[in-house]
Amino acid sequence: MGKSPLRNAGDFYICTMRYLFFTTLLFMIACSPGKKKGKDVRSQVAGNWFMVYPDEKLNSQEERELYARLQDSLVNQRGVKLVTFDENGTFTQWDSTGQQGRWGILEDGRVVVNRAGRGFENFKADFDGIEDDEMMLTEYIKSGTERLKLTWHLTRINGGKFARLFKPEENTWRKVPAKPETEAAMRTRLAAMLSYYADYFRLISEEASYFVPARVMMPLRFYQHAIGMMEMSETHRFVSL
Repeated sequence: MGKSPLRNAGDFYICTMRYLFFTTLLFMIACSPGKKKGKDVRSQVAGNWFMVYPDEKLNSQEERELYARLQDSLVNQRGVKLVTFDENGTFTQWDSTGQQGRWGILEDGRVVVNRAGRGFENFKADFDGIEDDEMMLTEYIKSGTERLKLTWHLTRINGGKFARLFKPEENTWRKVPAKPETEAAMRTRLAAMLSYYADYFRLISEEASYFVPARVMMPLRFYQHAIGMMEMSETHRFVSL
């Protein structure tokens, strides 16, 4: 009679444990998220977003000094900004006179934006996921030998009272008129601007702790607890509108 492959209880125990080990390993591999696929990331990123603030990771005095030099320009360009990652690949900065460019996802899952105006001429960031409608995009900024890590926090605007801020018809007042308008038309344009900014500041009051005066295309001067009018200048953006 031939020998049994399981000659004793010890052999049976070893084979059983090996089977359980490899079964568990296969289960873990099958269930692990693995590398994010570009298509999956793209579907998550697509939509309307309020780009709120950057969370910086500064590990040295040199990095802190570099960030101090760049902070104002970075926040002015991207902070409290309304942006849309359209499913067709169009990227829009709504509060920069509707500046548009293109966006996409690289093979490694990074989000890229090109030729989309100031702050987004060549923007690349790691997609760090979305939690409770908040997306995290981490970009690395190089200057000389220093490298800054900034994680931008963006709030998704699915609908509700702030969805109108992303509608083209609610932003027509941003377009410079092709010819002089009547007083009635100018009143309508001014009313649309005021209504838009009223909702914009409501959004800021709920989602942010600061705002960027340059976002407001009106001759207004902001103080800590007050608001006033600037002296009118022919070069102000408001005049062209």
